[in-house]
Amino acid sequence: MNVPKMQELMAEFQRQEMAMGMTQEMMDDVVDDVLAEPGSEEQEEQLVKQVLDELGVNTANALQEAPAGPVKAPAATASAQPVALDADVSDLEARLENLRREG
Repeated sequence: MNVPKMQELMAEFQRQEMAMGMTQEMMDDVVDDVLAEPGSEEQEEQLVKQVLDELGVNTANALQEAPAGPVKAPAATASAQPVALDADVSDLEARLENLRREG
């Protein structure tokens, strides 16, 4: 093992690490500055609208078609409805628990 060579490599590694840290700091500052620009919220909204338009999602029409008041469940037998709701709730709770474990 060549100790002087190892020390030289360690010193070079430290220099490179410091340079990389400074570069990362500068990039973070630039990103923060860009996101903090006035009007960036409008640009973000415009970009989201453009993406939704490209996907064919029209939120204005979807909101107009949404029910305005409370939605009544379709007529069903009194015993069948709670069972279906319990199954739906159980399914949603299981999915939520899976997401919590993954996150």
